[in-house]
Amino acid sequence: MGAADGNDSSSMRERVLRVHKLQLERYRAIGIHWNSQLSGKWLRQYAPLTPAANTLLDTAFEQLGMSMRARDRILKLARTIADLEEEEQIDALHIAEAIQYRQLDRG
Repeated sequence: MGAADGNDSSSMRERVLRVHKLQLERYRAIGIHWNSQLSGKWLRQYAPLTPAANTLLDTAFEQLGMSMRARDRILKLARTIADLEEEEQIDALHIAEAIQYRQLDRG
């Protein structure tokens, strides 16, 4: 990874700023700034899952013995991953990536 694939520090900074602006606009009406601040009904409203993503999240929740707090953290992270890919809905790949990060963090 690097400049050849468009992930140099300047490009990455622009992507992050674009995503932050998107989040500011998305949550303007509810007074939050980041996906990490989502909770309860707002999390369900602003983190829509494809059927495949929902199935994967439910399966991981059961098989990994996740708490509801861990589940919500994965969902918030998946929302950010989807934002970085400019996707409105969270797909199974976003959930899988978020679960991987969660497992690495715990390992």
